[in-house]
Amino acid sequence: MSVGVIAVCAATAVLLGAPGSAGAGSTAGNITVTFLPAPPTTEGKAAVIPIRVTNEWPGKAIGVTLTVTAPSWVKLSGPRCAPRPAGLTCRLRDLAAGAGVTVRIRAKPSRRGAYHVVARASVEGIKSSSDAQSRSTAAAASFRGVVAPISAALARRMTGVSWRPGCPVGLSDLRAVKVSFWGFDDSGHSGTLIVHRGVAEQVVRVMSRLFAARFPIRRMVPVDVYGGDDFRSIEADNTSAFNCRAATGTSHWSEHAYGRAIDLDPLENPYVSGGRTSHSASRRYLDRSLRLPGMIRGSDAVVEAFAAEGWGWGGAWSGVRDYQHFSASGR
Repeated sequence: MSVGVIAVCAATAVLLGAPGSAGAGSTAGNITVTFLPAPPTTEGKAAVIPIRVTNEWPGKAIGVTLTVTAPSWVKLSGPRCAPRPAGLTCRLRDLAAGAGVTVRIRAKPSRRGAYHVVARASVEGIKSSSDAQSRSTAAAASFRGVVAPISAALARRMTGVSWRPGCPVGLSDLRAVKVSFWGFDDSGHSGTLIVHRGVAEQVVRVMSRLFAARFPIRRMVPVDVYGGDDFRSIEADNTSAFNCRAATGTSHWSEHAYGRAIDLDPLENPYVSGGRTSHSASRRYLDRSLRLPGMIRGSDAVVEAFAAEGWGWGGAWSGVRDYQHFSASGR
């Protein structure tokens, strides 16, 4: 089998849904997509196609996504890329002004012939440096942590989703903990964790330490937002706590079912069994020697913050490693 001739063209866009977003072979705004020279390809092997995405705006590009398409008979794959009809969607890191990232896409055709690979970059928004500074300064002024009983409205949303009769704890045993945190965009945000009342104050102290260390968290909403589906919550890189479910691969209650466990930045810190993860966006993080934003490492500020409250880390387990997982019991 021969890879054949690869004809490439790039499209760029500034904002998702922005009027006038460009089509293939044209340019829009200041986010550029460039196909770099590809290395020689061996007969029968996949071609490696380097694609450079550059932010030429004066502010930070938030929520950068690269979409790559090819004919159905060409199989595409890449780091932090999820399959889609006729191609891939790759979620990239936020790009500071003037910064760029190179994504190496692998293309493997199932027959001979030339084919086109089309790439399109999109971003959710552009944040000016002045806006970032003002928000960061305001957020840094104080950490806020508020513990409250589960409200009637929240109880209705949770019932039949993350909680149901027969769960090991009742809704009256749980608390909604609203805390400040730093995002991957270097700005301050607030989120909510549902935890057991007995650990609520511990969680506030842990999150205060993470805030002081400026550890980035992608998002923090109750798992009910994702229908109580742990897989969907992880795919969204959502930090969450309570969910009335069994422990992974078992029939007994998870520590999450008691509200005494937190999964933190789950894509950057995957559950790893047999050297594998169930989430394609987590594959790059299997190499724990990397030092990327959001990654948790032994004896770092995150592990020490939880350890100060007596919580254990799943990244220290033998055999299966759960790098996102912290619990009051250590299980």
